[in-house]
Amino acid sequence: MGHRANTRGDTVNIRAGKTRWLTVGAIVVVVVGIAVLLFIRNGSSNSPQTPVSTPTASYPTTPPANTPYQTAPPSPTPPTAENLEEYIPTEFDGYTWDAGDEDPTAMESGAVSASSGTFQSDDEALTANLAEWGSEEEAAAFAQQRGEEENPGQTPLVDGDINSGAGHYWYYAIDDQTGMIYWYFGTFTGQLRGDPYSVQEFFLAFPR
Repeated sequence: MGHRANTRGDTVNIRAGKTRWLTVGAIVVVVVGIAVLLFIRNGSSNSPQTPVSTPTASYPTTPPANTPYQTAPPSPTPPTAENLEEYIPTEFDGYTWDAGDEDPTAMESGAVSASSGTFQSDDEALTANLAEWGSEEEAAAFAQQRGEEENPGQTPLVDGDINSGAGHYWYYAIDDQTGMIYWYFGTFTGQLRGDPYSVQEFFLAFPR
């Protein structure tokens, strides 16, 4: 009987031991499972996130050239007169036109019409030769050539365009008392002689 009682006690102890090991094993399994879950969660939260692409404005690789605003050059403005009679003012800036004979030099060179005379004020007279030509090229060639032939060995003191290229002038300083200016404007030519200051002022104000 004593031997059987011990056997039952051993059996009870063995079963109790198995139960404890099962309990411990279950706890370990649970703890390990929790640890794995925490590891996976922490790993996923710490892993680098792929940035979300956002649309961006695209620009040219090279900036456009900085072209400043440029105004177009003024166009040449031809004279409004249709003939020599209209081109010569009868009265102008205190001067009165006193017509004389034809200008023989211009007529021999092929002018359509030509006139010589003076622009007379109360105290001064400016001698002038004016002519009309068949073309602007003829007028330009005659005006420049006449200035060179009548002032040999001299160069114009100043020259420049009239009305943005519709004509050109050449001014010669003969001496302290005399100035000469030659010009063409469209199909008209002119020559003016007199006091240097008066000649320049008269020409600058001459009707265009």
